Amino acid sequence: CGHVPQGDCPNVMKTEEIYVLTADTSYSKFGSVDNRGEAVGDVTILESGMIHVFGSLADGDSYYNYYLGKVFVSKGGKADCDPYIGRQLLDERWVKAKLVKERPEYLLCKGDGRIIFVSTMPSE
Repeated sequence: CGHVPQGDCPNVMKTEEIYVLTADTSYSKFGSVDNRGEAVGDVTILESGMIHVFGSLADGDSYYNYYLGKVFVSKGGKADCDPYIGRQLLDERWVKAKLVKERPEYLLCKGDGRIIFVSTMPSE
């Protein structure tokens, strides 16, 4: 399928049974030395089958951290999987990530051709 940049964090699409993740963060910040800025992402498939996604956005000040899959209990306690990431809202925006903040927010996006509109909304 080739080189398909997804912005500054992995893109998740979810059906009832599967997740599709694309994590190409190249071209996430035009004008920076590498056109990526501070965008760094990690997608890890755990032995339990859970998927852990975390990293920083291109601005270097915003971070995301969430789990996908079924709920499991680890040595450190319970890790809840987020039910909204990868879902499309009625207004056609996609829930792309959960931002780590004092008041957590969801990162939302909607595409129109090659233009991407990004917004946030409270996660509670």
